[in-house]
Amino acid sequence: MASKKKAPKKLGAKKDEKTELQLLIQSTLNSAYSLFIPCQDGNYVYVKNPVEGTTRHFQTNKAEFIDYIKLLAKIGFTEKIKKDIEELVKKNPKDWTKVYEFLKKEKTFDLLNQEESK
Repeated sequence: MASKKKAPKKLGAKKDEKTELQLLIQSTLNSAYSLFIPCQDGNYVYVKNPVEGTTRHFQTNKAEFIDYIKLLAKIGFTEKIKKDIEELVKKNPKDWTKVYEFLKKEKTFDLLNQEESK
């Protein structure tokens, strides 16, 4: 008797149910790259917005810096913001502790915690 070979099963490509924005946020969260590019003794920083593909320059003791962090948190980058700020403080405590304290004073971390729990 001749043996019949079974035809291999065709595997359909699984379609990812996530939106493009969700995929972008997830890849940013998993990325080794920071959202922050520090410069000049922690007084200034470049902040990346991966959704818009832009990088903006801020003075770290100004309200505009806080507002931009809040914007990024609302988009979904809360976890990444916290991680990146903590890494900057660890790498350069002399310069970034004052930025961290300013963020704390402005209750930015309270706001980030609220965004994270949503």
